[in-house]
Amino acid sequence: MHVSLATDCGHNNWETARINKKGIATLRCRDCQVQIKKVQSEVVETRCEDFYQTGKCGAKGCDTLHVNQHKQSLEERYSIHGSRVLENVPRELSSFCAKENMIELELERLLSDWDER
Repeated sequence: MHVSLATDCGHNNWETARINKKGIATLRCRDCQVQIKKVQSEVVETRCEDFYQTGKCGAKGCDTLHVNQHKQSLEERYSIHGSRVLENVPRELSSFCAKENMIELELERLLSDWDER
């Protein structure tokens, strides 16, 4: 089974958001938060190993997938992209708050606690 969506966003800076039981990986663009789906084995076969291991690619015009080894936390994504990252956050992850603005306030508190460390 081949599942793939075009990487229309034009960026090549991905992280694996999740992998389902059928082996389909959801990749999230770190630059614009667009998500695409690909078969996990294809991601492993077509990713740039230099970028995956070091976070840098020395090849000019590298057309392989640049997948980061570690995904960003919700707090990191929130600090970069703001509240729009909360649009796709499952409700069970945000069940500690009744309203989205409460989630934003909690994230701001977490981020300020993080900065004070």
